[in-house]
Amino acid sequence: MSAQDWFDEGLALSKEGKWQEALEAYEKAIEIDPQDAAAWYNKGVALDELGKYQEALWAYKKAIEISPDDAWPYGGWGELLLDMGCVEGAAEKIKEALDRESEIAWVLILDGRIKLEKKHYGDAIQSFKKAISSDMGNPLPLLWDAYAEYIKIEPLPDQNSKECQEELTIIIRKLERANDLAKKRKDQRVRAYILYYLGYFYCQKKDFYRAKEKLEECLKSKPESAIKSAVTTLVNDIWNYKISPPLWRWWLSAPIHGWLKRITFVCLTVSIFALLLLHPVIEGWLLYFNMQVNWALYTITLGLLVLLLALPTLESVKAREIEVKLVSPPSFEPVLSPLAIEIGLRQLEEG
Repeated sequence: MSAQDWFDEGLALSKEGKWQEALEAYEKAIEIDPQDAAAWYNKGVALDELGKYQEALWAYKKAIEISPDDAWPYGGWGELLLDMGCVEGAAEKIKEALDRESEIAWVLILDGRIKLEKKHYGDAIQSFKKAISSDMGNPLPLLWDAYAEYIKIEPLPDQNSKECQEELTIIIRKLERANDLAKKRKDQRVRAYILYYLGYFYCQKKDFYRAKEKLEECLKSKPESAIKSAVTTLVNDIWNYKISPPLWRWWLSAPIHGWLKRITFVCLTVSIFALLLLHPVIEGWLLYFNMQVNWALYTITLGLLVLLLALPTLESVKAREIEVKLVSPPSFEPVLSPLAIEIGLRQLEEG
């Protein structure tokens, strides 16, 4: 196999997340052609993914030594430094990358992330907008843009103020556009995160029916475990504590365990009506065999069945007022912290 063949093999393995095998393929490409800057850069990426940061840094430096005008190794170096918490060093390397090529979307996203670290929110938003223009059709820059808008307003004391509500509308519009893009690309993994965030922000806007709709759609897309439990808890709490449906609708239209609740409702209803309507028949049948009805047991059984049927109403009495803030939503204060969103976005980028 030629150096190019090994390089292509490494790329294919990288896309599958097989980083150790990809690293070996890049090393074979380098053995054949030691001056292949792209192979050195991709070797650095594989080493980074494997947690071999010092070796990754050396590979990026080697790529720059071979091809000093190539922006990508500078970007890789900058990302490595940013992940290590060296914000100033990362900023320097990202600037060098953008000086060489100003329209690489993932480098522009890194530039925006660095500006977020420095709390330069307006500048970060501009970097994300450039990334959107550089990679049309990719929902990730839009997600970072929406995230920047969120952390700009998150510290505001009055989340119900006109300014805050207007910003929430802007965030929702951006997320809806990102959702449309992810849908066109048939990227269910990215869509799951977008729908989760949309559900949260609609909840903040007090549009609970729309929030429920987005969260149900998220669950249908089979989200990964990182967000599935949070989505399930949030949609369940919105349904129970904010929408507070009538008793029959709670059983028949529940967003979580819908079929189980429908079957339970039918069984309980049929049992109650059977006990109420058929008890004269049952009494006569028992008397025929010289047996007596245990009316105490009959009454207790009927009462328990009615109590089970009315259980959702009893639960709703204990519902607590929701205080919406963006970590996983607990029992009902939906909370999704900026850090949780950023971790989710970085996981999507790695994917």
